[in-house]
Amino acid sequence: MAKGIRLNQLQDGLTALKKATDTHNQNMQAQYSRLEAEMFVLKKQSDTISQQLSALMEIQRGKFRDSGGGSGSGSHGGDAEGSPRGGDVQTRTIRLDFPVFHGEDPAGWIYKVHQFFSFHNTLPQQRLRLTSFHMEGKALTWFQNLEESGQLTDWESFLKALLVHFGPNAYDDPMESLTRLRQMGSVEEYKDKFESLSNRLRGLSEPYMLSCFLSGLRDDIRLSVRMFNPPNLTVAYSLAKIQGEKVNLAKKSPRSGSYYSPDPGVLKKPNWSQGETSKGSPKPNLQIQKISQQQMKERREKGLCYYCDTKWNPQHKCQHPKLYLLEGVCWETEEEEDRA
Repeated sequence: MAKGIRLNQLQDGLTALKKATDTHNQNMQAQYSRLEAEMFVLKKQSDTISQQLSALMEIQRGKFRDSGGGSGSGSHGGDAEGSPRGGDVQTRTIRLDFPVFHGEDPAGWIYKVHQFFSFHNTLPQQRLRLTSFHMEGKALTWFQNLEESGQLTDWESFLKALLVHFGPNAYDDPMESLTRLRQMGSVEEYKDKFESLSNRLRGLSEPYMLSCFLSGLRDDIRLSVRMFNPPNLTVAYSLAKIQGEKVNLAKKSPRSGSYYSPDPGVLKKPNWSQGETSKGSPKPNLQIQKISQQQMKERREKGLCYYCDTKWNPQHKCQHPKLYLLEGVCWETEEEEDRA
């Protein structure tokens, strides 16, 4: 009897469990059907948005082609590198590294950081946190002290504190340094210093910067560059570089042989040291032959060359040239003799 009651209870339990399972399956099936319908709607919306984006990109590319920006066929240059093709639709395919700051050149670092934030559309509240990961050395120590003191309130206050600590002192005047700058080494070194100072100044006109650049060049370079009247700094730098190389080449390879002294018209012999030759050539042995005024007169009357015994004509060239020394004779008048 008890066994039959036990079996009936188990049968009732299994029946109730089966009903609950069927109800749960029906609810799950209804949810699946609803989700499937929603997914279908979302897919249709996604397809519509994709079509609209494609149409928008085609319109923008058509405008770009009409403006003469390029052929617009395929994905070249800007599309592959993430730059816009005439509109706001662009892809971020370039991976840029955040610039690391070691405490040097704060102005240059701030410029690169702003370029990074602009490219990645970084939110203002995320800039300080992102910057803290890219401080090294003494810059990191300074940043930690500034953070612990509670002075890091926003990005602008951080930039001001950075420039005060790592930037030039308050008495540094880049305009004065630019006007006093003079070339002491190569043209490349002078150009680097000039650009470093001029980059700290804003609003300088091109003619003024060109005048400052030319005035600081060495005299042996500046005069040659000014003869070409360069229209801008780029041309002036190119000319100065060429002239600098010319001057350096002339210093490295001085002329050998005879040279002219400061006194006009006096030809001197080369100053050869004892036993020294030029490029392995034997020591020159120049023979000097003097010719007097009387000899010159006699040769002129005979139509002979001053330096050889052949007839002279406008096309005459001596077959065996020699070095002659003409001696002048000073004739004193009777009045000068009386004064003496």
